[in-house]
Amino acid sequence: METKAKYMLVGSTVSILSILLVVAMIWLSEVGGHKDTKKYTIYFEKYSLAGLQKDSAVTMKGIGVGNVTKLKISPNNIEQVKVIIELNTGTPVKMDTEAVIDRNLLTGLAHIDLINSHQEAALLNEIPPGEDFPIIPEGQAGLEAMITATLPNLLANVDNMVHNANEMFSPENRQLLQEMLLDISAATKKLSKSQAKLSNLLEQVAELAGESRTVVHNLDQRAAAVEKSVTETIVMLQEKIKSVTPLIMQLQNTASNLNEAVSDSAGTIALEVEYLTEELVKTAQQVSDTLEEYKKPREIILGPDRSSLGPGEGEKE
Repeated sequence: METKAKYMLVGSTVSILSILLVVAMIWLSEVGGHKDTKKYTIYFEKYSLAGLQKDSAVTMKGIGVGNVTKLKISPNNIEQVKVIIELNTGTPVKMDTEAVIDRNLLTGLAHIDLINSHQEAALLNEIPPGEDFPIIPEGQAGLEAMITATLPNLLANVDNMVHNANEMFSPENRQLLQEMLLDISAATKKLSKSQAKLSNLLEQVAELAGESRTVVHNLDQRAAAVEKSVTETIVMLQEKIKSVTPLIMQLQNTASNLNEAVSDSAGTIALEVEYLTEELVKTAQQVSDTLEEYKKPREIILGPDRSSLGPGEGEKE
């Protein structure tokens, strides 16, 4: 009996000591785990917290500095999510520090990233009234957050586009499209034939234009020859007129002398001779003026040169 009593005492003592040892270890781990950490509160409103859960990492400058301990819908504002994070002591959380959600688009897992901390800013230690911990404000949504927010709408739009495409390319529409393509092919063939005819017509027009240029050139040469011939004739007539003019003047002087020498019966004849002489002079002058006008026969045939036109005449058609 004494031996059994001793065994029982020893066993009970060992059991109690083991229990005390376990309790001490748990207490020490709890005390040691919390003495080097500090908690903060974050209210997220702009970000979706899909993929964020308890024990998700908290980073700063890409380095892990803590983890998420609790997250729930804010009881004061259902549009906000209240997240409690626990950071290692010494983490430089400043007054200008902000919290954003960083998400891996492939895995969908998310973590909290602390950004915009500056050396000059003071440390964040103040606890607002009604709160248990200092509050880190939410940062602006980045490109990734906007992509994540708009991705469902984008996928919905793509789905609508695919649905509309399926409706547009229904069997009836495909048949209509095939008929339209056949019509376009036939029209293209007709256009090709018309293009060949148009090319031949243009070649004929080009040949006609070349022949017209040749005719105009020949006409210009003939006009130049006629002009030269007429000019030479006019010069010859002018020389004849110049040679006749002294004779006319002589006849006029003779008539004057006869007017003085003859009697009254011959005076009438002298007057008629003088009148005839004056008429002959006028006629010679008119012939000379007419020849001057016909001195440039090209202007009579082809019209006046542009250089000889008066102001504004060259613009009229």
